[in-house]
Amino acid sequence: METRHTLLQRACQPDNNEAWDEFVFYYQKFIYYLLNRIGVGSNDIDDLAQEILLELWKSLPTYKKEKAKFRTWLSAIVRHQAGRYLSRKIRQQKVISASEHERVEFNAVDAANNEFEEMVNEEWGIYISNLAMKNVEKVYRGHAIEVFNMSIKGKSVESIANELGITTNTVYTLKRRVKSRLLKEIQHLKANLE
Repeated sequence: METRHTLLQRACQPDNNEAWDEFVFYYQKFIYYLLNRIGVGSNDIDDLAQEILLELWKSLPTYKKEKAKFRTWLSAIVRHQAGRYLSRKIRQQKVISASEHERVEFNAVDAANNEFEEMVNEEWGIYISNLAMKNVEKVYRGHAIEVFNMSIKGKSVESIANELGITTNTVYTLKRRVKSRLLKEIQHLKANLE
Protein backbone atom coordinates (compact mmCIF):
# COMPACT_ATOMS: atom_id res chain seq x y z
CA MET A 1 0.00 0.00 0.00
CA GLU A 2 1.30 3.43 -0.84
CA THR A 3 1.33 6.29 1.61
CA ARG A 4 -1.95 7.95 2.37
CA HIS A 5 -0.89 11.34 0.98
CA THR A 6 0.15 9.79 -2.32
CA LEU A 7 -3.19 8.01 -2.57
CA LEU A 8 -5.02 11.24 -1.69
CA GLN A 9 -3.08 13.15 -4.34
CA ARG A 10 -3.89 10.51 -6.95
CA ALA A 11 -7.55 10.33 -5.90
CA CYS A 12 -7.83 14.10 -6.47
CA GLN A 13 -7.16 13.61 -10.16
CA PRO A 14 -10.58 13.49 -11.87
CA ASP A 15 -9.52 10.89 -14.45
CA ASN A 16 -7.80 8.50 -12.02
CA ASN A 17 -10.56 5.96 -11.41
CA GLU A 18 -8.13 3.38 -10.03
CA ALA A 19 -7.01 5.73 -7.24
CA TRP A 20 -10.61 6.67 -6.44
CA ASP A 21 -11.59 2.98 -6.27
CA GLU A 22 -8.69 2.35 -3.89
CA PHE A 23 -9.75 5.33 -1.77
CA VAL A 24 -13.32 4.00 -1.62
CA PHE A 25 -12.01 0.52 -0.72
CA TYR A 26 -10.19 1.87 2.35
CA TYR A 27 -12.72 4.42 3.59
CA GLN A 28 -16.23 3.31 2.58
CA LYS A 29 -16.57 0.65 5.29
CA PHE A 30 -15.47 3.17 7.91
CA ILE A 31 -18.15 5.59 6.68
CA TYR A 32 -20.73 2.81 7.07
CA TYR A 33 -19.50 2.12 10.62
CA LEU A 34 -19.96 5.78 11.52
CA LEU A 35 -23.40 6.03 9.95
CA ASN A 36 -24.54 2.92 11.81
CA ARG A 37 -23.27 4.34 15.09
CA ILE A 38 -25.15 7.63 14.71
CA GLY A 39 -28.36 5.76 14.02
CA VAL A 40 -28.89 6.16 10.29
CA GLY A 41 -31.54 3.65 9.28
CA SER A 42 -30.80 0.77 6.94
CA ASN A 43 -33.14 2.30 4.34
CA ASP A 44 -31.05 5.48 4.23
CA ILE A 45 -27.51 4.31 4.83
CA ASP A 46 -26.57 3.49 1.21
CA ASP A 47 -27.90 6.80 -0.10
CA LEU A 48 -26.16 8.79 2.61
CA ALA A 49 -22.88 6.90 2.13
CA GLN A 50 -23.02 7.74 -1.59
CA GLU A 51 -23.69 11.41 -0.80
CA ILE A 52 -20.71 11.44 1.55
CA LEU A 53 -18.44 9.78 -1.01
CA LEU A 54 -19.57 12.30 -3.62
CA GLU A 55 -18.84 15.17 -1.23
CA LEU A 56 -15.43 13.67 -0.45
CA TRP A 57 -14.69 13.39 -4.16
CA LYS A 58 -15.60 17.06 -4.65
CA SER A 59 -13.80 18.28 -1.52
CA LEU A 60 -10.67 16.12 -1.61
CA PRO A 61 -8.64 18.68 -3.59
CA THR A 62 -9.25 21.23 -0.79
CA TYR A 63 -7.86 18.99 1.98
CA LYS A 64 -4.72 20.46 3.58
CA LYS A 65 -2.72 18.08 5.73
CA GLU A 66 -1.19 21.03 7.60
CA LYS A 67 -4.60 22.01 8.99
CA ALA A 68 -5.89 18.65 10.24
CA LYS A 69 -5.37 14.91 10.17
CA PHE A 70 -7.18 13.31 7.29
CA ARG A 71 -9.36 11.31 9.69
CA THR A 72 -10.45 14.55 11.41
CA TRP A 73 -11.27 16.14 8.07
CA LEU A 74 -13.11 13.01 6.93
CA SER A 75 -15.17 12.82 10.13
CA ALA A 76 -16.15 16.49 9.79
CA ILE A 77 -17.51 15.82 6.30
CA VAL A 78 -19.36 12.71 7.50
CA ARG A 79 -20.84 14.63 10.45
CA HIS A 80 -21.88 17.58 8.27
CA GLN A 81 -23.42 15.43 5.53
CA ALA A 82 -25.23 13.20 8.05
CA GLY A 83 -26.70 16.26 9.77
CA ARG A 84 -27.84 17.73 6.44
CA TYR A 85 -29.30 14.42 5.31
CA LEU A 86 -31.22 13.81 8.53
CA SER A 87 -32.55 17.39 8.58
CA ARG A 88 -33.68 17.06 4.97
CA LYS A 89 -35.29 13.70 5.75
CA ILE A 90 -37.29 15.21 8.61
CA ARG A 91 -38.49 18.08 6.40
CA GLN A 92 -39.51 15.69 3.62
CA GLN A 93 -41.65 13.51 5.83
CA LYS A 94 -45.27 14.65 5.81
CA VAL A 95 -46.31 12.82 8.95
CA ILE A 96 -43.92 11.77 11.64
CA SER A 97 -44.72 10.51 15.09
CA ALA A 98 -43.40 12.49 18.04
CA SER A 99 -41.22 9.63 19.26
CA GLU A 100 -39.70 9.04 15.81
CA HIS A 101 -39.09 12.78 15.43
CA GLU A 102 -37.33 12.87 18.80
CA ARG A 103 -35.17 9.85 17.90
CA VAL A 104 -34.04 11.31 14.58
CA GLU A 105 -33.53 14.76 16.12
CA PHE A 106 -31.56 13.26 19.02
CA ASN A 107 -29.29 11.34 16.66
CA ALA A 108 -28.74 14.45 14.53
CA VAL A 109 -27.77 16.41 17.64
CA ASP A 110 -25.45 13.61 18.77
CA ALA A 111 -23.75 13.72 15.39
CA ALA A 112 -23.00 17.41 15.87
CA ASN A 113 -21.41 17.37 19.31
CA ASN A 114 -18.11 16.27 20.82
CA GLU A 115 -19.38 12.74 21.39
CA PHE A 116 -19.19 12.28 17.64
CA GLU A 117 -15.43 12.80 17.67
CA GLU A 118 -15.04 10.27 20.49
CA MET A 119 -17.20 7.82 18.59
CA VAL A 120 -15.12 8.38 15.44
CA ASN A 121 -11.92 7.59 17.34
CA GLU A 122 -13.43 4.44 18.84
CA GLU A 123 -14.82 3.24 15.50
CA TRP A 124 -11.55 4.05 13.74
CA GLY A 125 -9.65 1.85 16.21
CA ILE A 126 -12.07 -1.01 15.63
CA TYR A 127 -11.98 -0.53 11.87
CA ILE A 128 -8.17 -0.48 11.73
CA SER A 129 -7.92 -3.55 14.00
CA ASN A 130 -10.39 -5.51 11.86
CA LEU A 131 -8.65 -4.50 8.63
CA ALA A 132 -5.27 -5.43 10.13
CA MET A 133 -6.58 -8.82 11.23
CA LYS A 134 -7.91 -9.53 7.72
CA ASN A 135 -4.49 -8.69 6.31
CA VAL A 136 -2.72 -10.89 8.87
CA GLU A 137 -5.10 -13.78 8.12
CA LYS A 138 -3.80 -13.73 4.53
CA VAL A 139 -0.24 -14.26 5.76
CA TYR A 140 -0.64 -17.17 8.18
CA ARG A 141 -1.77 -20.72 7.43
CA GLY A 142 -2.43 -23.73 9.59
CA HIS A 143 -3.20 -23.26 13.25
CA ALA A 144 -1.69 -19.78 13.75
CA ILE A 145 -4.87 -17.69 13.38
CA GLU A 146 -6.94 -20.34 15.11
CA VAL A 147 -4.56 -20.32 18.10
CA PHE A 148 -4.63 -16.53 18.26
CA ASN A 149 -8.43 -16.32 18.08
CA MET A 150 -8.86 -19.00 20.72
CA SER A 151 -6.42 -17.22 23.03
CA ILE A 152 -8.18 -13.86 22.75
CA LYS A 153 -11.42 -15.63 23.61
CA GLY A 154 -9.79 -16.61 26.89
CA LYS A 155 -8.89 -20.24 26.30
CA SER A 156 -5.85 -21.46 28.18
CA VAL A 157 -2.68 -22.49 26.39
CA GLU A 158 -3.14 -26.06 27.58
CA SER A 159 -6.73 -26.17 26.36
CA ILE A 160 -5.73 -24.83 22.94
CA ALA A 161 -2.86 -27.32 22.68
CA ASN A 162 -5.13 -30.25 23.58
CA GLU A 163 -7.92 -29.17 21.25
CA LEU A 164 -5.62 -28.67 18.26
CA GLY A 165 -3.24 -31.53 19.00
CA ILE A 166 -0.12 -29.35 19.22
CA THR A 167 2.39 -28.62 21.98
CA THR A 168 2.07 -25.74 24.42
CA ASN A 169 5.36 -24.34 23.06
CA THR A 170 3.82 -24.26 19.59
CA VAL A 171 0.77 -22.43 20.99
CA TYR A 172 3.01 -19.81 22.62
CA THR A 173 5.07 -19.39 19.44
CA LEU A 174 2.07 -19.08 17.10
CA LYS A 175 0.27 -16.69 19.42
CA ARG A 176 3.37 -14.49 19.73
CA ARG A 177 3.98 -14.44 15.95
CA VAL A 178 0.41 -13.50 15.08
CA LYS A 179 0.26 -10.85 17.81
CA SER A 180 3.54 -9.32 16.68
CA ARG A 181 2.44 -9.28 13.03
CA LEU A 182 -0.97 -7.84 13.98
CA LEU A 183 0.59 -4.98 15.96
CA LYS A 184 2.93 -4.17 13.05
CA GLU A 185 0.01 -4.23 10.62
CA ILE A 186 -2.03 -1.91 12.86
CA GLN A 187 0.90 0.54 12.99
CA HIS A 188 1.32 0.30 9.22
CA LEU A 189 -2.37 0.97 8.55
CA LYS A 190 -2.48 3.87 11.00
CA ALA A 191 0.56 5.43 9.36
CA ASN A 192 -0.96 5.08 5.91
CA LEU A 193 -4.65 5.74 6.50
CA GLU A 194 -4.82 8.35 9.26
